[in-house]
Amino acid sequence: MWRCIDVATALKAGKYQDLSPWRRFLLRCHVLFCFVCGKYHRDLMHSQDIEVKLRDAPESCCPHSLEADQADRLKRRLEEELRKDSKPE
Repeated sequence: MWRCIDVATALKAGKYQDLSPWRRFLLRCHVLFCFVCGKYHRDLMHSQDIEVKLRDAPESCCPHSLEADQADRLKRRLEEELRKDSKPE
């Protein structure tokens, strides 16, 4: 069984995806049942899973790009909104 320090080391190094399916299963079991690792490592594993999916298929998450004039208008609007929010009332 994994120890908390082993889980932290594997996830910190980003080696979670490189583990064998059996070791990945054991790691998930440890995170599921361990009071100490709990939510933090679960969220970290989820983030790493998402990162791998986005790295493998970047076009599927954002198939459309903005035209230059759209991007400029959006940028100006955002700057205006930020200025409004930062002005003292």
